[in-house]
Amino acid sequence: MPIPSPKNAKPVDLIVGGNIRSERARLKLSQGALGEKLNITFQQVQKYEKGINRVSASRLVEMCIVFDTPIERLFAGTELDKIKEPNIPPVAYVLAHIFDDIPEAQKLQAISALRAVADSFR
Repeated sequence: MPIPSPKNAKPVDLIVGGNIRSERARLKLSQGALGEKLNITFQQVQKYEKGINRVSASRLVEMCIVFDTPIERLFAGTELDKIKEPNIPPVAYVLAHIFDDIPEAQKLQAISALRAVADSFR
């Protein structure tokens, strides 16, 4: 397996690395200071920012906590920007919360009752 480098890094790794660098700069943190907060070396921060090393999900979460920013910001400019949330009507969220309150033993019965109500409108 080849050693990753900016030459063969995936575009998303380069974009995420650049976003990490931007967030670090926004807070006026040096690579060393960020490394200390994450308990890693400044060299590791450099590798993340250059896209040489991929950033794990847990490390991304740690960075977002340090940066006080939503994780989406680190993925800005990637293909994730093109993924849209499904168009779920608000009533579906209400029903989901209500469904969670129904005891497990009665959930099947509740689903059947709801299905019967829906069928009565067809």
